[in-house]
Amino acid sequence: MSRARPIRRIVSNLPALPFVLTGLWSAGRLLGDGTWWSGLLFYIPTPVPITACVAGAVLLWKSTLRKAGIAGLVAVLLTIHWASTEVNWVRPTSQKLPGTSQKLPGTSQKLPGTSQKLPGTSQKLPGTSQKLPGTNDSKPQELRLVHWNVFRNFLPWQHKIERLRRLEGDIYVLNEVPRQVTRGNWALKLGPGMDYAMGQLMVVACRGKVLSHELEVDPGLITLWVQCALAPADAPGTDLDETVAATLHRETEPRALSILAVDMSANPFMARDPVLARLVAKIEDRRPDLIAGDFNAPRRSRRLQQLPNGYRHAYETTGRGWPYTWPVPFPLLAIDQCIFGPRIEPHGFRYLSTASSDHRVQVFEFETRH
Repeated sequence: MSRARPIRRIVSNLPALPFVLTGLWSAGRLLGDGTWWSGLLFYIPTPVPITACVAGAVLLWKSTLRKAGIAGLVAVLLTIHWASTEVNWVRPTSQKLPGTSQKLPGTSQKLPGTSQKLPGTSQKLPGTSQKLPGTNDSKPQELRLVHWNVFRNFLPWQHKIERLRRLEGDIYVLNEVPRQVTRGNWALKLGPGMDYAMGQLMVVACRGKVLSHELEVDPGLITLWVQCALAPADAPGTDLDETVAATLHRETEPRALSILAVDMSANPFMARDPVLARLVAKIEDRRPDLIAGDFNAPRRSRRLQQLPNGYRHAYETTGRGWPYTWPVPFPLLAIDQCIFGPRIEPHGFRYLSTASSDHRVQVFEFETRH
């Protein structure tokens, strides 16, 4: 009997659980993740109190109608908040940031009563295929970044390589890569013309040439800074020498990019706000074009909502659908991030689910600006 009493007491208190979880969740949202203990509350996924309230309303329906109604109302309010603030149901309209390649007013306007275009447009010279000086009517090439925490010791590596190749990325950022993977394996398996930088179980690979890279290991934070030049799309197998690669940024379509790969500690007892502050300072200092990795911190963290000027989250800008990345098969936390800078024009962002890891895959399609 002595053992049965605590069990009965727990069961009898279960109807109060939805209200307790909602209170903790609310405290986390009010206090934010500025401290370690408030961060634990802030990281409670919104679907958790919603599910608890729905279950509580069902359990309380026959015994206490009033409490069941309150639990149902709280579930509705939480769902409205969640659906309107955390999830993009449709892809957001692309908004150009200051300093983009937006057309000047009137550049494509025709002269009154004629079919002649204004000077400086993409009109061809008579009888030739030559463009007027300073024009560019070619469609910019769309590029693709793929990020994935591959969960190094789960399932055969060959399955993951095949999944990555099918995504046809121009840039790959990978976390938790198996230690036994060697440089020779990457050149053969990720595709022709791929170059890469490695460090601390992270890999950044690009279709072109890695010009330089730098690994920084700080308490709770590892970053791999990579500067690369992408090969032309019509020559994916071309090996670029460093002289050619270094001058690619002078072309009409800039192809020199800087990438910051991130791996933050998953230690639940670590205060993440100071670590995120150091990461944001790195972004401000280095001004990378692309930032991707396993942040082990939600996208709505205070620091990740205070990015340097010109930086945006790919999901918030061009993504839609279920916004969480971990843990598969029921992801409830958005801890894998993809962020882009002022030189990037976003086209589309999506998450892909897979049974080959406990993290979802991030796919970001974009083009570079002048």
